Amino acid sequence: MTTATNSTPRVGPHTASSERGVCEIVVCETCGGNERDAQDRPPGAQLRNLLERERTFRSEPLRSAQSALAAQNGPATQIRIAGVRCLWACKRSCNVHLRAPGKFSYLLGEFEPSETSARALLDYAELYAASEDGSVPFRSWPAGVRGHFQCRMPPESSAD
Repeated sequence: MTTATNSTPRVGPHTASSERGVCEIVVCETCGGNERDAQDRPPGAQLRNLLERERTFRSEPLRSAQSALAAQNGPATQIRIAGVRCLWACKRSCNVHLRAPGKFSYLLGEFEPSETSARALLDYAELYAASEDGSVPFRSWPAGVRGHFQCRMPPESSAD
């Protein structure tokens, strides 16, 4: 189960908490260039909107069976959705950066702005948030993220 947290309009240094179960999906809002929808949004902005809608849907009270099961399995994950003007991976848009302090982070790309993509990204983000160091076993990956990983980045060093 995912609980909604307030979205941030723009991303800065890691804005997610260092607690286990918390992560951030940073969406390139300008991905897709000149392709626009009826609201004049590029595909990246469309994907961000779909991620926020799906996250809100998942957090609504009473997904009764899911809520009861999640309550038995421990605390809910908190997935923040943020936007950035460009992730500089334009040839493989739509792109997202999945990150959390103290964990490996990932750049994923070539997503369609669709509900299927949003669900797959949030499903993976839940597994990622629950992981110790950001590593999720391949066999656990949702089908919708397989083949979309562009790079893995090491955790930030702590300043001692």
